[in-house]
This record gives sequence, structure tokens and C-alpha cells, in this order.
Amino acid sequence: PPNPSEPTLCVPSEPVPCVPSVAELRAGRDVCVSQDGGLQAAHAIRAGNSGTAQLRTLGEQAAVQATLHAYDHCPYCNRVEFLLGKLDVPYTRVLYGYGEGADPAEAGGTGYNPGGGPVVLTGKKILPVLVGEGVPAPAGMKGLPESLEICSYVTACVPGGISPATGRGDLDAWSKDFKEVVTPLVRPRIAKMPIQDWADSRDSEYAVWKYSTKFGFDYDKAVAQTAELLPRASALLLKLEPLLRGTDADGAPCLNSWGLSVDDIILLPDLRQLSCVQGVTWPAKVQAYLDSACGKAQCKSYQPTAVP
Repeated sequence: PPNPSEPTLCVPSEPVPCVPSVAELRAGRDVCVSQDGGLQAAHAIRAGNSGTAQLRTLGEQAAVQATLHAYDHCPYCNRVEFLLGKLDVPYTRVLYGYGEGADPAEAGGTGYNPGGGPVVLTGKKILPVLVGEGVPAPAGMKGLPESLEICSYVTACVPGGISPATGRGDLDAWSKDFKEVVTPLVRPRIAKMPIQDWADSRDSEYAVWKYSTKFGFDYDKAVAQTAELLPRASALLLKLEPLLRGTDADGAPCLNSWGLSVDDIILLPDLRQLSCVQGVTWPAKVQAYLDSACGKAQCKSYQPTAVP
């Protein structure tokens, strides 16, 4: 018999043309989403968990996991991973070298295997891309791209899901200040993390070319600002604590009093990026916020390998 503590996306051995009613979902009855509804997944409402759904197998069905194609360091990819983790949706993770798929002729001599790597999935060098049974892929593509579209799709497949973004002014103002400080701290250091994204020396070479040429980022200037930026980053994390107004279904801090929302899914990747920087002071509540998200996702904190 299936183990409810090990949720999986699944495909029935025979088509199951059922569309669950709201009453069935709230009653916790095992139901499945029809092919027209996207992923053929079995859902059960977890009692006492704010309506969040848990995916699990039905009977003798063959389990099929969705596959997320991603870069480990990419905040847009991390959005999807944090959502999948928080909703207990299993997935297979496929990572790529950041320079793979870029054409050296168009990238200042950097990059390699043009047309390969992630380009095979959509015809473009973009990630994340979600691939799996029933996942809607645009014409000519092998999976669904764009982080927020993937998050919207996953949420639609999981009864209960998460709340939409609020548009909180206080959070928007904080995020603007945070990114101004964090970008020059993170960009020179993220490529030093021991992850698949930088396994080939050409991966980091491509990243430096991209950000310095296309975005005018000055790596030397950013490094020289470290002593000034570290205390500012620590102060901003302290200011984040009172913005964490709620607790999610896992008992971890979250931004809104009613639980996990898209606000969290957008913010958490920025915090994870900062974790690659040594010398930042993390308030206890903010640390618990990041630890909970990383603990349930396959994208882990960089703090153990942070660099000065």
C-alpha cells in the first residue's frame, strides 16, 4: 500500500476521468485531476495544515515525477524549487553548466556547445523549464518555461496551493533597498560556489562576460565596496524580521499572517543568494525562514561554503 508520508506525482494505470468537487477536496477524499486539468495527480488534504494538499499515490499506480531543469544559483529557478518543496511535490532536478548553450561567436568568445544544454528544451537558453506527464508545453517546446508560470501551474494542480502575491508596499520598498546592496555582494561570489552551474571554467567566464558586457556590472568595484556593504546587508536583514508576520504550515516564519504566499516564493531566492557571502549577520527569525525553505527544497543554503 502507498505510504502517505512519501508524496509522489502519479499517472493511473488506466485513465481516470474525474473532476473533484470542492466538498470532496475538503473532506480529504482521494481524488485525481483529469488530463484537461493538467498533472494527473492524486491529492489528499492534510488535516490541520491550513488546506495545503499532499500529493500521494493511489493503489497500484505507477509513480512519475516531474522534472525541473534548472541552474542552482538562479533565483528564478529557486522560486519553483521553494514552491515544490513547501507543497511537498516531488521532482527530479536536472542542472546545467551556465555557459552551455551560449554561442561563443555571440558571447565574446565565451560559452560552449551552442544549441545544446537547455536550448534543446525550448529553443532558447532559458531556465527553469518543467517537464512531465500532463505539463502544458508551448508549441515547439518540450516543457513549460518561465518561473511564475510554472509556479501558477503547480499551485493550480495542488488543492489549497498558496496565496497570491499581495503587492505589499512595505515589502516592495524593503526589496528595492535589499537588491541594491545584495547584487554587488553576491555577483562576484556566487560563481565561486561548488555547484554544477560552474563545473566547467567556461561557465563562470560566460557569466562574467554577460554581466559586465550586457549589464555594465563592475566586478572590481563591487569587491572594493564589500566593507561598506556588509553592515548594510545585515541591517536590512534585521529590518526584515518585523515584516515576517505569520507562520506557515511547517511552523516556519513567513511574510503574511495567513501563511505561505507568492510573496515568500519571490523573496526567498534573494535571501538564498546572499547566503554565499561570508560576514553577514543573520537574525534568528530570518535564518529560520531561510533554513525551513532550504530544508524542504533541493536548493540548499550556501552558508557552509560562503566566501569573504
